[in-house]
Amino acid sequence: MLKKIFKKIFFYGLVFIFFLIFLNNAFSQTSQKLPTRVTFGTGLSTTLSYQYAAAMAKVVSSHSPMTVVVTAMAGPSAYIKQLSETGKPEFGWMGGVDAWQAYAGKFVAEPVPDLPKIEPPYPLSQKIRIVVAMPPMKHGFIVRDNSPMKQVSDVKGKRISWGFAGWPPNLASILCYLYVAGLTLKDVITVNVATLPEGVNALIEGRLDATTSSVGMPATTEADAKIGVRHLIQNIAGPEWLRKGQMIQPGSYVAICPAGEGASVKVDTPLWHKPNYVLSSTLVPDIVIQTFLETLWNYYRETWSIHATLKTFKPETFIDEFFPIPVHEAAVKFYKEKKIWTSKMEERQQENLKIKP
Repeated sequence: MLKKIFKKIFFYGLVFIFFLIFLNNAFSQTSQKLPTRVTFGTGLSTTLSYQYAAAMAKVVSSHSPMTVVVTAMAGPSAYIKQLSETGKPEFGWMGGVDAWQAYAGKFVAEPVPDLPKIEPPYPLSQKIRIVVAMPPMKHGFIVRDNSPMKQVSDVKGKRISWGFAGWPPNLASILCYLYVAGLTLKDVITVNVATLPEGVNALIEGRLDATTSSVGMPATTEADAKIGVRHLIQNIAGPEWLRKGQMIQPGSYVAICPAGEGASVKVDTPLWHKPNYVLSSTLVPDIVIQTFLETLWNYYRETWSIHATLKTFKPETFIDEFFPIPVHEAAVKFYKEKKIWTSKMEERQQENLKIKP
């Protein structure tokens, strides 16, 4: 009799366990239901970030059940807090340096001599995560074609763009240009502008002598058509100056940008190369990240015809070993399945998870 009772208890116990497993799976499927529409926050439509995001959105929207809508904003300042705290928008564009600043809640990781006091450009956003690495953005000062200036050190005593309330990381870029060329803010005249395109317009109108710009940025291409513009050579005053610059923009480097890559690059020109990333949040469901990455993995070549500089966007470059903040767990799983997640990446991931404000 006792044996029969134990058998019944065992049987009903198994039934109960399987029922719990069924409920858990059902709940997971419900919570991981793929949304039909997600949003992607970027800079203004005349910025390179918008162009890249639009290319990815078109590919994902065309080849998956998920429509990606690109929303042009003043810059990461307009969406990074919401991305971190609510998971809306689901995706956002950000430079590697900017992403670190938002995640760490700081402007620089360690003190830089003569650096002006600059408050953290973003609210602390520790739920943001990297999804995919994008081709590095090549950038520097642009001037009018007829300007006598040839290299960044020539901007001494000239009017340059500053402020950038809509995109504070531009301050770090400009400081890098100056420091590496052996200059500081004391050597130039700063003129406040709100956005990158506004800086380009100020150059066209003669209110600035030089402004920061990315190669291939629509606003710069338009400026070249109107008045003729070119990028200045990023000269390096010496190793100690380069170290200062890289303390402000960790992970960035100076390298040759080939002539013709953008309308503003007339000859092979040394420029800053800054890694860029598509970000999401820990609050965004894994299925959204997986769908986004799987679709880009299968159809990445379609982005090439949308923007010329995306021809370096390939599966083997979807993630690098220098990402400055943690990668989304769903993305880590994806990259492991594709066998491109390395031991160095795992070490980097664990290091980044320890970053404290």
